[in-house]
Amino acid sequence: MAKNKEMDIDYYERAMRKIDEANFINKGIADYESRKVVEGRSAFERLREKHDI
Repeated sequence: MAKNKEMDIDYYERAMRKIDEANFINKGIADYESRKVVEGRSAFERLREKHDI
């Protein structure tokens, strides 16, 4: 019985990880659709200017 509980915990942790990943993906899609994203080159350019790199 103890081994079965361990498998249930592993399953729960995997399921929660997948739910977290899906939430991050959905947030990224929402950010993209609301134009809250910055093109990569300009993002790096801003960082370089901010940190004098």
